[in-house]
Amino acid sequence: RICSALDVGSGSGILSVAIAKAWSGGLFGKATVLAIDIDPAAVFASHTAAQNNNIVDRMESLQSDGLEDQRIFDRGPYDLICANILANPLCEMAPQLASHLHLRGIALLSGLLICQKEQVIKTYNEEGLKYVENISIGNWITLVFSY
Repeated sequence: RICSALDVGSGSGILSVAIAKAWSGGLFGKATVLAIDIDPAAVFASHTAAQNNNIVDRMESLQSDGLEDQRIFDRGPYDLICANILANPLCEMAPQLASHLHLRGIALLSGLLICQKEQVIKTYNEEGLKYVENISIGNWITLVFSY
């Protein structure tokens, strides 16, 4: 089974590389990963990371301001969406992010302070996503959602 993942705000591509390497066959199938970022330097860095890790065949880097690029739609819906960005942009893009998630998919939202947890949960619940659990380290939290 080929699964698809979307890394929003991919930066250096570290999460995209980890997804592609962890999801490289076996029980969970094989993932193709689309790494998107608004910053062209980040897109270059994530593409370089894919080359350095020999996963160019399963990871593509794309410059995009948000989630409206047709190429993002063409590759979806996504089994996994991760976004390691600030709370306000995450909340602003909630409708688009939810529309790209497969009905059996998982969304991992990080880069959040614990005090922002309720705001982000409320916003994503309004888009039909259910809060599943969280992982916190210090003042930082990652939220897990599904349909």
